[in-house]
Amino acid sequence: MLAAADYRLSQPELFRQDVIAGLSKRRKSLPCRWLYDERGSELFEEITQLEEYYPTRVETGILRENAPEIAAFVGKGATLIEYGAGAGIKTEILIAALQAPRLYVPVDISGDFLDQAVISLRHRFPDIGIWPIVADFTGDFDIPAAIPLKGRSAFFPGSTIGNLDHGETVSFLRRIHRHVGPKGTAVIGAT
Repeated sequence: MLAAADYRLSQPELFRQDVIAGLSKRRKSLPCRWLYDERGSELFEEITQLEEYYPTRVETGILRENAPEIAAFVGKGATLIEYGAGAGIKTEILIAALQAPRLYVPVDISGDFLDQAVISLRHRFPDIGIWPIVADFTGDFDIPAAIPLKGRSAFFPGSTIGNLDHGETVSFLRRIHRHVGPKGTAVIGAT
């Protein structure tokens, strides 16, 4: 089993780049990802528990019903790379269904929130290596070379892809392909 490591991109540098890029545009903007610090991530998780917010319940139900088929598609001994990992609620369902998963690589913008999710997942799945990456999945980043390419599978279970514009979606899907390689797999939720 690989030793888990913490691979972090510089958050201040990413924020600086986003501010310069956003304020250099004709129509000024900043990406909403900067709302997802530890408190912002906690608030989002609370919102997903509200009765009025049904997408998470529906998506979780679909995942539970189809977890065995998804796990078969991902394959035995997989390295699961999850984009926008959050609290890992849906992740637990898939990891529990996987056959001898090798490694879990959660990617999230909020390092503090990711740390808490990783602690919980390590308790629940002590035999699986976990290698967190603090990064914005909508921006370019690399998967550390120490993570084996063989058996990589991308996991993006929510309907977040619907929030991306066409160009962002294309870039994201190309990034996934680069991360998992030509023989990798991807499980992507969409509405």
